[in-house]
Amino acid sequence: IKKLEKHALKEDIYDVEKLTKLFYPENNYTFKELKKKLKISNQELHSLLKDLEKDEIIFYNYNSDIYIPIKGEYFSTICKCDKKGLFYIYLNGVEEYLPKKAAAGLLPYDKAIFQKTPLGFKLVKIIKRNNLNIVCEILENNKIKVVGRENFPIKNNLQIKKLNLPVGTRILVEIENEINQNGFDVKFKEVLGHKNDLNAEFE
Repeated sequence: IKKLEKHALKEDIYDVEKLTKLFYPENNYTFKELKKKLKISNQELHSLLKDLEKDEIIFYNYNSDIYIPIKGEYFSTICKCDKKGLFYIYLNGVEEYLPKKAAAGLLPYDKAIFQKTPLGFKLVKIIKRNNLNIVCEILENNKIKVVGRENFPIKNNLQIKKLNLPVGTRILVEIENEINQNGFDVKFKEVLGHKNDLNAEFE
């Protein structure tokens, strides 16, 4: 058993090293292309790719359905927010402010992957949320918005619509997915009160 475990461990290390080298210097691959090159099972490849994503060596781009190495024009960093609500990051020790478009969907201290382009910075993927819970407010026609944020799109939510809460009600929700064309999916957690209620404002 020990010999078999040792052999399996060697194979795993070999596969990880081989997979990592495939992305050097800046190669992109689909899942099918990687499977063809490594000749391992879907389950094994998924596991290896998850490990590389966890170690921030690569990331999966949903739009183009490819795995991309985090190097060159791509980098990961923690996003911060000043008193005016403007987001900024540090790149090579330099403070860089983000335009509104690049900060859409960000919350303070989120860890995200950005792409440095000739036009500035582009938000590619949020890889770790600092806090999944956000406060939203009910608008007309049961639409909702994030309190204190203009460029944080929320997808229409049937669960919240069915509650039929009065306009101005503040609720706590949990972000469930990364951004898509219609915004973020959220899960209702609790009613905090009305925006004119001091207790709701405190929450």
